Amino acid sequence: AEARRLYQQSLDIEQQLGDRAGVATSLAQLALLEEAEGNIPRALELIRQAEAIFTELRSPYAAQARRDHERLEGKLQ
Repeated sequence: AEARRLYQQSLDIEQQLGDRAGVATSLAQLALLEEAEGNIPRALELIRQAEAIFTELRSPYAAQARRDHERLEGKLQ
């Protein structure tokens, strides 16, 4: 619960600052928390958002987000 609160707080600050890489990182971390709690649909929604931003920014983290996205898709099947 504390991790979620802090990642959400971080996400809010990054959005206010316009820090797109930070937003994507926080979304990816929130996705991992959702996955750990068994909420795969929400985790998938968050990782898709993170992946889109990382890809747009041409970040090296896009590849990891893509792998996480694929792994989460597999959990839904």
